[in-house]
Amino acid sequence: MQFDALALNCLVQETAARALPGRIQKIVMPGPRSLVLELYGRGRRHWLRITGWGPECGLYLTEIRPRRGEGPNQPFLELLRKYADGATASALYLPDPDERVVCLALAHREHGDQTLLCELTGRNGNLFLLGDGNRILGSLRRVPPGTPRDLRPRQPYQPLPRRDMCSPLECPVPRLEAALQVQADAPGWRALTATVAGMGPMQAREIVYRACGRADSTAGELDAPVLANAIQDLWQPVLSGEWSPSSIGGNGGVTTCAPYPIRHLPGAEPEPELTPLLSRLQPPDPYAEVRRSLRTQIGKAGTRTERRLKGAARDLPEPGVAERLRTQAQWLLALQHSIRPGQTELEPPDGSGPVALVPGRTPVQQAEAMFKRARKLERAAEVVPRRIRELERDRDYLAQLLLDLEQAADRPELEAVREDLEQTGLAGRSQVRKSRPKVPRPARGPRRFRHGQFTILVGRNARQNDQVTFAKGSPKDLWLHARDHPGSHVVIQSGGRNVPRETLDGAARLAAYHSGLRGENRARVMVAERRHVRKPARARPGQVTIRKGKARTVVVDAVEPDWQEAGGPGVSAPE
Repeated sequence: MQFDALALNCLVQETAARALPGRIQKIVMPGPRSLVLELYGRGRRHWLRITGWGPECGLYLTEIRPRRGEGPNQPFLELLRKYADGATASALYLPDPDERVVCLALAHREHGDQTLLCELTGRNGNLFLLGDGNRILGSLRRVPPGTPRDLRPRQPYQPLPRRDMCSPLECPVPRLEAALQVQADAPGWRALTATVAGMGPMQAREIVYRACGRADSTAGELDAPVLANAIQDLWQPVLSGEWSPSSIGGNGGVTTCAPYPIRHLPGAEPEPELTPLLSRLQPPDPYAEVRRSLRTQIGKAGTRTERRLKGAARDLPEPGVAERLRTQAQWLLALQHSIRPGQTELEPPDGSGPVALVPGRTPVQQAEAMFKRARKLERAAEVVPRRIRELERDRDYLAQLLLDLEQAADRPELEAVREDLEQTGLAGRSQVRKSRPKVPRPARGPRRFRHGQFTILVGRNARQNDQVTFAKGSPKDLWLHARDHPGSHVVIQSGGRNVPRETLDGAARLAAYHSGLRGENRARVMVAERRHVRKPARARPGQVTIRKGKARTVVVDAVEPDWQEAGGPGVSAPE
């Protein structure tokens, strides 16, 4: 959904009717751009989410409980907690219906009246807390000096400058005609967004469609009086308060919505209210900022690892180079008395190739340097392959951590990924936090399923993979893992008993589903007895090897079986 002026007018009216007046009970910042106010009004709790800038810039009520974001609290959050926590939100309004500026009027028992002013203008948006005389107490984004508007703290707030655009509520036909003539070859919707205030691209396409029956018409194909009527018809509900929301669904959810009947896109359905749609429209991940931060750290660690791998590959000597260099040095010592002054090459009698003579060095000095170089190459031939194997294990481990991150369901599981990244040293010193909020370690153990007489265990992350395989799995149990992809270790606690094909296939589907193959058809899954699974020396958590020839492959669809997760040992799930 696009939070243009029309959508904001409707959302502000719906929000005020649902939640105001209300008391602010909690203020959190899920991320550096977003602010969530917990309001208690009209007999229930509401969460008002405000995103200050960026592509998701907007304001709406959400049904998702806010969670604290990543990192230390921002100064603006501390300021709001001082002046707005416990305040009564009495009104929500747009000072100018054409502009994307929303004001929330606050009354605090100790600090008096304030206004939370939201400039929801995309990448240039910002949030301000205003005190007496509309003086700025603080802002979400620091405004540097030298900007056209002085928006520093303790200065009077300066409104957005008026743009030379016409209002959608009073759109003169001559102004539209002039704009359409000037931009005759441009798309009609683009001419509208450049001429009419508060209009987003989707709204402009809808108006063009209503005016001429095609959303992709050029400006020159549009009739200004018809276009003006279409604009006023679309904006009339802002004045009457009787808008007709609609949505377009996909995969059981909502892909887009608007406060008017969408006609230029197929499949639109009428909706009773606009606000509930926004919780169904791409529901925001409450841990999006934490996930983004960790994804960045893992990406940087992966880049460092790849760079070191390339460097190690360059340092790996070619086979036989050290031995050939040693042989040439021996011939150089043996034939040093036959070297004439000014000679540039020495041809050994074994036909191994000429030896280039270094000017200014005696044969003995050159031979010593060649022996030294040969010893260095021999050491490199021993050390570098081991280093390459370690770096390859680090690369695979980072791929596993990235999968753990994407599949983490709560904050403790995300913190487990962070701790694994830091404890292994892959995060780098600059990324390790000296102090972080205390978050309880996950109380949940591995996933546990029951099928028939068998218990199936599935690791949730790299460390739990070790736990599932070596602490909970016995040597005669069956062990499963997606072949050549990061994923969960799965153990069927069979104890050597024969496992029915249905149980084996279901466990294989669990291994494929909880891996990088999720959603794939014909995923390949390794199956081996647990006694053939070994942990290499210096391996990262969850990294194992299987004895050669002891694993077989089953092919399944990477979809979760219709098994209910059991609550603990002895709790059965339906077959």
